[in-house]
Amino acid sequence: EVPFSSFLADAAAGRLVEVLFGHDSYHVTVREPSSGANPSGADRRRRYVTRPLEGLVDRPTLLRELTAKGVSFAALRPSGWTKAQAVLGVSIPFLYLACVGLLVNRMMNPKDSVGGKHE
Repeated sequence: EVPFSSFLADAAAGRLVEVLFGHDSYHVTVREPSSGANPSGADRRRRYVTRPLEGLVDRPTLLRELTAKGVSFAALRPSGWTKAQAVLGVSIPFLYLACVGLLVNRMMNPKDSVGGKHE
């Protein structure tokens, strides 16, 4: 993970190639100038992940700047596991309450109780 300030520096220098926006992170591809060791002269690309600072970045403004610089961008699709976590996160408290309610009901109304009413 790279500091967000590095992402801003790469954006200002025009090194960004692609930005994939996740829920709480940016997956960034940057262009690095070729060195003398690279005989083809092609730029190398490097990928990294950074996290934006909450409330500091105005996403519409950022998207306009990326568009103006010719940077491609897209949203990351949430993984299936993320969706499953959301479903479990919502359903588990209800399952817990149902089990507690069943247990309390059985404790309050035992079938073989000595103190129960008999006719």
